[in-house]
Amino acid sequence: MINLKSLGFNGPKGVTANFIIRDGTADECTCQATYRSDEYGFVRYQPGPGEWMIDAGGYIGTTAVLYAQLYPQTKVIVIEPLPENCELIKKNIENNGLKDRIILIEKALFNTTGEKVDIHYRDDSPVGIAHKFVGSQSVKYTESVGCKFYGAETITLEKIINDFKIEAVRLLKMDLECSEYKALENQPEYILKKIQTIKGEYHNPDKSLIKNPRTRLYKLVEKYFIDKSNEPETQFIGSFLFERRS
Repeated sequence: MINLKSLGFNGPKGVTANFIIRDGTADECTCQATYRSDEYGFVRYQPGPGEWMIDAGGYIGTTAVLYAQLYPQTKVIVIEPLPENCELIKKNIENNGLKDRIILIEKALFNTTGEKVDIHYRDDSPVGIAHKFVGSQSVKYTESVGCKFYGAETITLEKIINDFKIEAVRLLKMDLECSEYKALENQPEYILKKIQTIKGEYHNPDKSLIKNPRTRLYKLVEKYFIDKSNEPETQFIGSFLFERRS
């Protein structure tokens, strides 16, 4: 039985939020990093009129809430496949008065729409327990990925952008625990040209086969984006920043 509790956090530029989190998990650390410390640097990505933000890999909703609070004129779409996380996202959107501006899509961002993909929970090791609800599509990503999984329905960026009639995306934030490659795979030119910035974390789905995971991810969009990542590439996990070519 996992206990829930409500904690308040201060964010950048004077915003504040209350989040429902799970005891004994990575939830509180995620709030500290992504909301209080603005890990993704949202204060640097101000949207223009009519521009949206897409938060792919919403976890418990901290990044969607922060972006919506920083930019009240902007609509935010948050995508999350695991049902336990979606329940917390709903609570955290409602508790912070953002139901009118944050749209939750309870699916896995992928290269197909309407199919199923297995999103694995973590195992019962100490690391696995803390990160139980940080789901991954790859069982080879890290030793703590377990056998239990949720069969999530897939959806593509193209489907989302077309369904909501989105003309411009200021920021696509991605933290998909190895699904980022599939999410960007085979996206049509007209979709990629609507996105200004793609920022997030890359993960290596199989270290025995892939030596340069960020490079592999960038190659999916290099025709339309410039890699402006400012950290050295690693073989396991790291940050990336791709800006659309002018």
